[in-house]
Amino acid sequence: MKFESSHKTIIAYQAIDQINDSVTVLKHFIELNSKLLPALFDLKEKECPNQKECMKIKRIQLVFDSYCFTAESSVVLINSPILKLIYTTYQSIIHPSACNSSLNALLDFRKEYNRLKNDWNLIQKN
Repeated sequence: MKFESSHKTIIAYQAIDQINDSVTVLKHFIELNSKLLPALFDLKEKECPNQKECMKIKRIQLVFDSYCFTAESSVVLINSPILKLIYTTYQSIIHPSACNSSLNALLDFRKEYNRLKNDWNLIQKN
């Protein structure tokens, strides 16, 4: 009987480690996008980007496309719709349309990012 309890404890610790790892990767992705999305916005706003700027756009797209998250992941892991905001912002910058303002999407993302950052700072202080 004692082995079974110990085994469940080990599984619980492993699950916690996996969740912590997921949160760490998610936070890294959010931090990265707090820099990349504004840079992408600025690059896409240029009427005639030069070759270097076009390469930067492609590199940012590669970084964004290399992460595999579902929008619900951030809701489950950190109780925030930030991944959906990142995706919406990214899509509105890459594929601008009259009804979806990339600036408004970027501002929505920044607002939620700042809220999360304040929460993370508060957690670290405790």
